[in-house]
Amino acid sequence: GLMLVDLDGFKDVNTVHGYPAGDAVLCETARTLRSCVRAEDVVARLGGDEFAVLTTTADPEALAMLSERVLAGVRGMAERLDLAQVRLTASVGWALYPEDADTIDELIAAADICMRGAKLTGKDRALSAVDWTPAA
Repeated sequence: GLMLVDLDGFKDVNTVHGYPAGDAVLCETARTLRSCVRAEDVVARLGGDEFAVLTTTADPEALAMLSERVLAGVRGMAERLDLAQVRLTASVGWALYPEDADTIDELIAAADICMRGAKLTGKDRALSAVDWTPAA
């Protein structure tokens, strides 16, 4: 399974609190994601405020539960980091191989479409390929 996590409100952190606070948010995001996953799962920063979680043993229910843990963890970061005037949340999209994709590139694209769908439909949510089918 592949989960893509994009922070909502990250630009506000840099604008209101400066780049050192933005760096602290990125580090705390990595710690938060690591605390949500199993030891054998992989957490990686893709760039900017986007992260990926790769798990080799997952089913739809497990990824749905993981995405809820991730969303809750990110919601608590602003308070832990004492970032007044900022609301941090995440938009999450996830997909499974081979259910949602036949290749790695297709898996990444499917998770990315779902993550973008989460952003487009209100943010602070997680969508799977079953949940999100964008219009052609």
